[in-house]
Amino acid sequence: MTAPAFLADGGALGALMRAHDWSATPLGPAAAWPQSLRAAVRIMLNTGHPMAIYWGPDLVGLHNDAFHALIGPERHTSSLGRPAPEVWAEVWDVVGPQIEQVMSGGGAVWRENALIPMHRDGRLADSYWTYSYGPIDHADAPGGVGGVLVVCTETTATVLAEQDRRAEAERQRRIFDQAPGFVCIMTGPDHVYEYINNAHREIFNSGDWIGKPARQAFHDVENRSFFELLDNVYATGERYVARSAAIRFRRTPDEPERELILDLLYAPITDGEGRVTGIFAEGFDVTTLRENERRLQELNETLERRVQEALEGRKLLADIVESTELFIQAADPDYNWLAINRASAREFKRIYGVTPKVGDNMLEALHALPEHREAVRAVWTRALTGDTFTTIGRFGHPAYDQRDYEMRFSPLRGRDGRIMGAYQFVTDVTDRLRDQARLAEAEEHLRQAQKIEAIGQLTGGVAHDFNNLLQVVSGGVSLLELGGQDDERRRVILEGMRQAAERGASLTRQLLSFSRRQALRSEPVDLQRQIEGMRELLERTLRGGGRVRSRFAADLWPAMADPVELELAMLNLCANARDAMPADGTIIISADNEPGLDRDGLQGDFVRLAVTDTGAGMPEEVQARAFEPFFTTKGVGEGSGLGLPQVYGFARQSGGSVAIESIPGRGTTVTLLLPRAQAAPAAIPRHLLDFRRAAPASAGEMLLVEDDDEVAALVAEMARGLGYSVTRAASAEAALGALANGRRIDIVFSDVMMPGGMNGIELARELRRRRPDLPILLTSGYAAGLQGQAGADGVEILQKPYRMKDFIEALERVLSPHSPME
Repeated sequence: MTAPAFLADGGALGALMRAHDWSATPLGPAAAWPQSLRAAVRIMLNTGHPMAIYWGPDLVGLHNDAFHALIGPERHTSSLGRPAPEVWAEVWDVVGPQIEQVMSGGGAVWRENALIPMHRDGRLADSYWTYSYGPIDHADAPGGVGGVLVVCTETTATVLAEQDRRAEAERQRRIFDQAPGFVCIMTGPDHVYEYINNAHREIFNSGDWIGKPARQAFHDVENRSFFELLDNVYATGERYVARSAAIRFRRTPDEPERELILDLLYAPITDGEGRVTGIFAEGFDVTTLRENERRLQELNETLERRVQEALEGRKLLADIVESTELFIQAADPDYNWLAINRASAREFKRIYGVTPKVGDNMLEALHALPEHREAVRAVWTRALTGDTFTTIGRFGHPAYDQRDYEMRFSPLRGRDGRIMGAYQFVTDVTDRLRDQARLAEAEEHLRQAQKIEAIGQLTGGVAHDFNNLLQVVSGGVSLLELGGQDDERRRVILEGMRQAAERGASLTRQLLSFSRRQALRSEPVDLQRQIEGMRELLERTLRGGGRVRSRFAADLWPAMADPVELELAMLNLCANARDAMPADGTIIISADNEPGLDRDGLQGDFVRLAVTDTGAGMPEEVQARAFEPFFTTKGVGEGSGLGLPQVYGFARQSGGSVAIESIPGRGTTVTLLLPRAQAAPAAIPRHLLDFRRAAPASAGEMLLVEDDDEVAALVAEMARGLGYSVTRAASAEAALGALANGRRIDIVFSDVMMPGGMNGIELARELRRRRPDLPILLTSGYAAGLQGQAGADGVEILQKPYRMKDFIEALERVLSPHSPME
């Protein structure tokens, strides 16, 4: 049977295809193949480029002689007419998805120098290919694509050669980087830097020169002929060699101009046709070498003069050593004196009764004083073993005199570096040590006096403040006990008592903050919203003492701070400003951003918050002590001296700082720097006082554990005002007894410090063991120091003293998951 015409020619593969029984394959008889397949086969068999065809759903494979030469002899007869996934099993995970893309109508595939591991000549080896998979149209096929036409070229040799070239280039680059001289490569007529080694970067500060023309990169060079030499080498192709060439330039804009002496070579780089494409530059910085040569020449020229000067210098040095009041000695390794000046010999005789001379042995001179002999041996041995040191010791025979000496020891070395002895410089420091002891004693007395003064300021100011506060409270209680006041009068009395209690709590917070027992609860704070929210509190504090204005940047960042401590700091600053101003003065609160701060130990983004007044200002001596605890310029009872220290402690504990700028007669500005917060502030801010919040309705049975009768009575009234029925226990043991009979209790409110063997935290643990769901709230005047213990048990502590508002909020937090209203 005659083969179809489209199978004519094609070499060995054409013959095989004409002889093949295609009726036994999914393709069927060749005469019945679709026209598009015939055309593709005709093209494939009559080209010398490696090509293959995969046809139909089974991807039956056909290829030409050139393709066969690349895939290896083992696939020849077995691959013709077989499905591609079987023939190319080892690479199908790579090429299979690409062929599927073409067959599904996803378009042609092109890969350049792709890695294809494949079996050839009996082994699996890496090979590299540049190939395309193109669609062969067939109207009856799904998607209109009947098969894939493969056109490929093996690029293994080219890729491996390029890899070898790059490896060799990298090896040469590493060699150049380690070269002691400077090396660079410049390309093109503008001499653009393509490579610079480490030595070049070190000498010329050329780390950023890559990609820059020489005239732009090396713009600070004074001798412009440097560039003309480069132009000439590039234009002529002739090498240029220079010895001891001087060049002046600035290594950086901030450094002074300096001169280098260079040995250098410019060599042209040519392409395959001999055209110059760049310049290879190599050289050495010989500045130090040439300078040493110059100095050596000068030394040789003036050697005779120098020898004479040296001899005269030695005599001068000897005269100085002999005339000085320093005690100078030198000894060999056997403790024999090599040298001793007159002052040292006189001193030795004065304290030991013996006159030493060169050649004597110092240990034998001290044979009658074993303790002194061993002390001398110890210090000289240390120097004779190579140690340089300074020490102080007491020496001298008790029958003569004993003095304290400061001794500087150094090893004495020969020209070869070996130790040939040691020498010392000695000073009598007896009087100096006595004076230092007196000074230290005086300083200690001064420190004690300062402590007593500070305690006096604290006790005087704080005691007076608390007496005033207690007077308001006790006087108000007395008036209320008398009765007969109308509602307005009672309101005024109660308001005065409330303000006194708040001032006492504020003073306590200042003391705790200063003593670092007040822990901060830093969080992101919107400064404008926080400060505007305390307007009513500021107005009550200032009581008409000046106007308050605010200026906040439109793009103000949130700050990281404890909002309650922030408000306390602002109250202190505004109160100080009020006291420093006349009645019509103005207080300005401003805030803006301080990006990229780097000073006074602070780095990063900060928010600047400032309080400015138009008052009397501060003299320099007051500014210097403004943050000093207990220091105040106010009269007795008008201030404790803890306001500004609280501001200082708040700023430093927040990770920021505080500073004062003041001009006498013109006013004062106190500036806080607070770290920028990265998160958004809370939707509902925390306040020192919130006048808009009403006490929540609440009801239930409260077990109050409090040993103080007066405190218990007050807290019971507060709780009853919230709708609670109160049962009181005076100790932890009594509280456990009250729960033992099954009485209904909705919450336990207990003091931490109580008489007996169990405190409030231990009571909370026992209650949790017995009734895990029972809400517990503790209270203490030292809450910050107990938070770690209580927090580990999940128990909240309410800070004493507390107001009704604080009490309500604490109950809400503790009861929220247990509220009987739910």
